[in-house]
Amino acid sequence: MIERYDLEEGYCRKLGHHLAFSYCRRVNQGLPCVLARDCWYESFPVVEFLAGHYSEEELAWNPLEGSTPQAGSTPQAGFTPQAGFTPQAGFTPAPGKLETLLAILGRVRKEV
Repeated sequence: MIERYDLEEGYCRKLGHHLAFSYCRRVNQGLPCVLARDCWYESFPVVEFLAGHYSEEELAWNPLEGSTPQAGSTPQAGFTPQAGFTPQAGFTPAPGKLETLLAILGRVRKEV
């Protein structure tokens, strides 16, 4: 049963507070968090649980790394992993705002 450990509580290193495993199990558009193995290994046999309920492709998918999800899953509206954010139809940035944002992002990338 996939809900077996849903009520287990643990500390989320990504979000910085405690939450239930049910959140971690479906945070990536219905797929588990990429850190689930690291965060839950002391609480229950999470590696075996994940292997029994998800394919290797599903467990490898990370929307922040730009990999593609399993066939049949639908990305959230306005987001494509390969291209990044896609504005909704009819969206037009104010003149100069897009250039300012891109300049800021360019500086942040250089600092990192």
